[in-house]
Amino acid sequence: MGQSFAEATGFAEHPWVMVRHRAAHVHMVAFRVGDSSEVWHGRNDRRAAQSACTRLELEHGLEQAPRRRVEPKLSVIAEREQARAQELALVSHRALCKRLSASRRKSF
Repeated sequence: MGQSFAEATGFAEHPWVMVRHRAAHVHMVAFRVGDSSEVWHGRNDRRAAQSACTRLELEHGLEQAPRRRVEPKLSVIAEREQARAQELALVSHRALCKRLSASRRKSF
């Protein structure tokens, strides 16, 4: 499996090691510079790694790891507005909890 992953992501000709971490998953580390002094640049390596993982999971009947969300990325302005809305909701929730707590204390 490790060799298949290394080939799919482009660093098969470079020194690499794969270590099983408990029963759940593995970690791989690869050197960017190969034995022949060739440098692996790893451009778009996240996409290649995700594709390789998906293919290996399906081929070997493994449990699929969670993937990043697939919605389009928000603009910076939209992200800030969303964060402000979440912050306001949290502040409102905290205020409501304080009121409920205070009213419970009064009723006892």
